[in-house]
Amino acid sequence: MNKEHDFEPAVCSRELYIDLKHTLQKEQLINRVEKFLCLLTDELAEKGCNLIGHIKGMIDGGNAGSLFFSLTSFNKEPHFKGDMQHVKEIKVTLNVIVYGINENQLEAKVDELEYLLKTDSKC
Repeated sequence: MNKEHDFEPAVCSRELYIDLKHTLQKEQLINRVEKFLCLLTDELAEKGCNLIGHIKGMIDGGNAGSLFFSLTSFNKEPHFKGDMQHVKEIKVTLNVIVYGINENQLEAKVDELEYLLKTDSKC
């Protein structure tokens, strides 16, 4: 555990514009977000993250709808709300606040794992 970062939040915000290459249903998009969150939280914990303030996001599919997601603990499933149908292009707004690591570590991990939102990959 990295004591100097225990009580200081690491904050990361991203806005990603993604061409999904083919049309996805809501369930397929949720699956991608779940894989991203699974690997992100696992790898942050390995780096010394000891608390999730929140990981929240919005997926804007334009006329196809919007989907919101949030995760506030390592031991819980992410929460989703909203509706989205047959989406091919999305804008993802992501906000992460965690404790126990520094912002550079957090930003590097988010950058490294954003491919999970763009492709069908395994956690």
